[in-house]
Amino acid sequence: MSYIAEYHPRINTITVSAQRETPIKSISINHGLCLLGDQNDITKYTLPAVRDDFTHSYVITKVNATPSSDIINVSIDVKSDQQRSSPPTINSFVEHQLISKWCCKYLQLHTPQDGVTRTNEFRFVCGQCSNSIIDSKEFKFMDMPSEWWHELMEFWHCHKPHDNSDGALNNYNGILKPKLGSIIIGTYYLLINSEQQHTLPLSIVAETVCCSKCSFKLGEYNKQGQFFKIMKWHINLSYNDGTIEKFKQNIYLYDVLMDRLNITASRWFQTKLNDDQWLHLWLINVGSLVIINGKSLTNALKLGFRIDNMELSGRDNLETLTFAENNANILADLLSTVHEWIKPFVPPIKSLDGEYQISYLSPDDII
Repeated sequence: MSYIAEYHPRINTITVSAQRETPIKSISINHGLCLLGDQNDITKYTLPAVRDDFTHSYVITKVNATPSSDIINVSIDVKSDQQRSSPPTINSFVEHQLISKWCCKYLQLHTPQDGVTRTNEFRFVCGQCSNSIIDSKEFKFMDMPSEWWHELMEFWHCHKPHDNSDGALNNYNGILKPKLGSIIIGTYYLLINSEQQHTLPLSIVAETVCCSKCSFKLGEYNKQGQFFKIMKWHINLSYNDGTIEKFKQNIYLYDVLMDRLNITASRWFQTKLNDDQWLHLWLINVGSLVIINGKSLTNALKLGFRIDNMELSGRDNLETLTFAENNANILADLLSTVHEWIKPFVPPIKSLDGEYQISYLSPDDII
């Protein structure tokens, strides 16, 4: 069952596009489902959950299908009750920006607290062998204010600070070094003072930080800054009840694009891939509610993308991005995979520099 359903908040409308092998005899809406029936059966298509704290009605305003096409397009108006305004999808979008996965606030909300010490209890473990790497009882945690803090410092301060009594040492050379006993949590990594190596089950091979038990790569060693940078997708969060939580790389990719949008307002990006090709990105929309083949994407970025061997220059607000490890290629693969799912329903769009295919990127796990 191949389909895409997207909510458009500015016009308060849901569009559904679906592939059908048989002619449609009936169409209706019931409890958040779009029901398309043929002479033998009814197929249910889940609609985006516009808002779950009040009831709303749906009105089918347009159905488009031609005899020669196996695609049916349905346009549905969302009518909210008169006591409330249109569904404010921006609220949940802002919440994600404020509470990113495994930040201090996230850990406070999701992990149990010791009744005596009032500290939250959890462990970060090796993503390969589950060996305990970091125990929350042994460290003080703090959030990185921004992934681009050193750029913002140029705008905010005439005199650059050289120390921080809250647990970090700042030499203002793009390096933020945590003090002993402290861990700085970034959007996609943990920073640990390298002088604590003897207290942690870590081994160093060249500039790579590995699990001392299984030699699985966990991150990198910054010799100049004297800290370890542990990538979140190489470790897991372990709860007291044994539950293991993973950090998927689509979260990191999503956060990088959102950070750049928030700081520079740029919507055009490019990044180099491993095979000397370039991935070009056009950020079309933010905060989308989309369902693709039954998989829900909340706060999704709607992106135009193109892969070729040409580096662009001269476009206003074009940024060249560098992603950690192999994540540029992971982004290209993820966008290509999602595009293949929706290609029958969403045509490419054209810009001055060429044609862009449509895809989506979300913090939700879709692949």
